[in-house]
Amino acid sequence: MNLMSKKDRVRRAINFEKIDRVPVYDKLRQPEVIEHYAGKKLNTEMTREKKQKIVTRAIKNSLDATAAIKIPEKARTVEDDEGFVREIKEFTTWIKSRPFDDLSDAITYVEQKVEEENSMQGDGEELVREETLRYLDMLEDVSLVIGFPVGLDIARNTLGPDLFYRLYHENPNLISEWLDILLEKTIESVQSWKKIAEKRDKSLNELFPVVSPFSDIAHNKSTMASPQFLREEFFWRLEKLVKILHENKMNCMFHSDGNLEKILPDLVSTGIDALNPLDFLVDPYADMGFKEIRERYPDLALVGGINIRGILTKGTPKEVKDEVRRIVDITEGKGIIIGSTTELRGVPQKNAIAMIETAKRMKL
Repeated sequence: MNLMSKKDRVRRAINFEKIDRVPVYDKLRQPEVIEHYAGKKLNTEMTREKKQKIVTRAIKNSLDATAAIKIPEKARTVEDDEGFVREIKEFTTWIKSRPFDDLSDAITYVEQKVEEENSMQGDGEELVREETLRYLDMLEDVSLVIGFPVGLDIARNTLGPDLFYRLYHENPNLISEWLDILLEKTIESVQSWKKIAEKRDKSLNELFPVVSPFSDIAHNKSTMASPQFLREEFFWRLEKLVKILHENKMNCMFHSDGNLEKILPDLVSTGIDALNPLDFLVDPYADMGFKEIRERYPDLALVGGINIRGILTKGTPKEVKDEVRRIVDITEGKGIIIGSTTELRGVPQKNAIAMIETAKRMKL
């Protein structure tokens, strides 16, 4: 088979079609790995444009697909107009404090948020789309997997898990209304992307063959919320989003960290095409591995699987290579895209390179 394009390779892998070699998907968050593949040094003092060029060059030289591109930022604290204080350090941003700290104030905040977002025109993501388009052009043939939030992550992270679930217990209708609005904003963003594609004389799936509806709904041992909550407030919304993405002929790779084993039937029933990053399949105490998930869900493509908490950080390059080969052998190289079980950060450089290069050399 002639060498195929990266976008086509990724799309065909998701659809269990014949490909020339194993594709690689990941998020580069480690300066040493970026520098190796870019052939240039990287630091936070550089201009934003220079950092973007180095990071995208590294991606082009290493991966078939990536998502959520980040560049290293100087350490700083910022406060937004709503009073949220965020810490930024290199590739990471997190909320340090919120403009509320009790249930009453959280309810007031959500009520105001619902009112504001109900009256707001558009989804407010124009600047994000502009930067995404710049990255899309810089990446050339690499498949950029853009994320479409279902909404649960946004609401839970905004309030913090404790206040979110307390507020849901106190006023479930208010949270449900907010989740409805957040999903509609995501659906609006799909339409905005469709218009952008049309201006480029392309279909949306030509720009983004694979996209990622996402929400982190689990931790290492189980789901963050009860399966009942997820069935009432999450799965049907995910299914609605997947249907719209499929109508635009894009494949859907659902992303959630954590142990998804107990809710896999619900997830698969939403119509997703692929699952990422598969950390629950490589947990030493897991009941399910690659063989079992492929037997139960033979049409579900698998993306990730190289354990960031285990072999990638603690193993040798040879062990990493053997693990890549093991997973490809189990899946017979069908419906599989190799990558880490989260993102490449805190990993020995030799191990990251071993994972990437071993997969890329595996002809099918």
